[in-house]
Amino acid sequence: MVLAAEQLSRMELLPLNQIKDSRHVPIVFLHGWASQSIVWQDLVTAFEAQGITDRAIYALDLPGFGLHCEQPMGSLEDFVSSIENALPSRCLLIGWSLGGMVASKIAARKNIHVTGLITIATNVSYVQSDSWSSAMPVSTFDEFYQSFQTNAQTTLKRFAGLQALGDVERKKVSTKLVSLSAYTDSQKALWLKGLDYLKQLNNFSDLKSISIPVLHILGEQDKLVPVSAAELIKEHYAGHRICVLPGSGHAPHISQPENVAQTVVRFIHSELSAKPKKEKKKIADSFSKAAKTYDKAAKLQKNVADKMLHLLPGYQGLIVDLGCGTGYCTKYLSSKSGNSVVGMDIAAGMIDQAKTQCHAQWTLGDIENLPFAFSSINGFVSSLSVQWCESIEQVFVQIYDSLKNNGFFLFSTLGPKTLYELDAAWQTADSGNHVHVNQFVNSDYLTDAIVRAGLSVDVFMREEQVLQYQTVVDLMRDLKNIGAHNINSGRNPGLTGRKKLAALTESYERFRREDNKMLPATYEVYYYLLKK
Repeated sequence: MVLAAEQLSRMELLPLNQIKDSRHVPIVFLHGWASQSIVWQDLVTAFEAQGITDRAIYALDLPGFGLHCEQPMGSLEDFVSSIENALPSRCLLIGWSLGGMVASKIAARKNIHVTGLITIATNVSYVQSDSWSSAMPVSTFDEFYQSFQTNAQTTLKRFAGLQALGDVERKKVSTKLVSLSAYTDSQKALWLKGLDYLKQLNNFSDLKSISIPVLHILGEQDKLVPVSAAELIKEHYAGHRICVLPGSGHAPHISQPENVAQTVVRFIHSELSAKPKKEKKKIADSFSKAAKTYDKAAKLQKNVADKMLHLLPGYQGLIVDLGCGTGYCTKYLSSKSGNSVVGMDIAAGMIDQAKTQCHAQWTLGDIENLPFAFSSINGFVSSLSVQWCESIEQVFVQIYDSLKNNGFFLFSTLGPKTLYELDAAWQTADSGNHVHVNQFVNSDYLTDAIVRAGLSVDVFMREEQVLQYQTVVDLMRDLKNIGAHNINSGRNPGLTGRKKLAALTESYERFRREDNKMLPATYEVYYYLLKK
């Protein structure tokens, strides 16, 4: 049975701490079968002891359990979708057992932006299959299912004992799990559904499609998820991190909350809070050096900004100019009454130059790591900046999170046809051995990322602008003066020698125009107005 949309009522997240507005991605916990959200409280306390005090932390009672004990369940697809629909647009997902399997499924679906996945005592498949041998035999699972159907209360006590078996804190774990089951006979049908889902779930293929950081925490003494699964995970998912906790059974977050918290915090700091790549510093340094020469050389940039600003909707409130450069757009925005304007750029030199142009608030920052609270900004503007970002998907997700409802994002960016003449000339001159022209994504890719982030496209325009130069050297000088010379990995680390420059000049000549004898440099420009 597939439930109608109106039957899938929206479930509520349960806040586990007092943090609400934070620029950090929230953490969401999903519990296992026969449990509920308060099972995470000891781990949250351990998080705080580890210094995680600036992130919002939530838990979700799965359909059929806890606060959602009467939530309709329907098919496995209904079950997963109802959980997915309750989650924030971006989050770090931590799931235990059944919750971990659902979290893996949601991360693979990519309907929301899961920044990281952590599973606790979670197998790829709960029961053995052709693709996954290190799991519970199907016959053992079927016996448990029949036992629960016949005598639920006795079976739940047995289940608590199995989860605690082998754990150094066996009594503590067993007692806690029994107290959290909160079972009544009216729930039997729903809990049997939960067991059906456990048997059906197999994330063998799903986990292969996940590109985000993943951590699997397993108990060395777990009697439900054999520790041999760790070796299979290593074999099939080379990029995933695995931690096997000695002396722990199926509920390490109950028996060893401090060790689990320490493992999770290390993972967050090493995998999810990585320092900017060296390329980011090169971008910042490149544009900082160009700050004083930028305005004289930025003919195209000013033209594009003017066209973009004509699309500016009549919004008032807090507006942020992302990648503000020398403040050209910031100055225009500041002239509009009723707006409070912030100019933000990754290059300190650009900010210093912008401060001489107009009165606004200024902040040094990275578009891929916005320093704004959730739902705090009325509108973002950005002209020819987002193309320098490593993850455009991350940009749109953060924009969505930072915008108030009905907020907007107006931006221009460059398409893949940009400087195709220069690219082709270099390919000939350098035999294609190095990347000499910055690479940009097409509009289909951008629009897909926009929609997946939850934003809608209100306006889209594309145009080509062609600048003209007497010589290749003039073009290269212009690119250097605006800070937009090649910053791709794979570029030639050495200086362009005379022979290479001569070869480039000769190769570019095939594009020289017949009418005015000038060399063209084509820019493919996209304009977007997005709404939340």
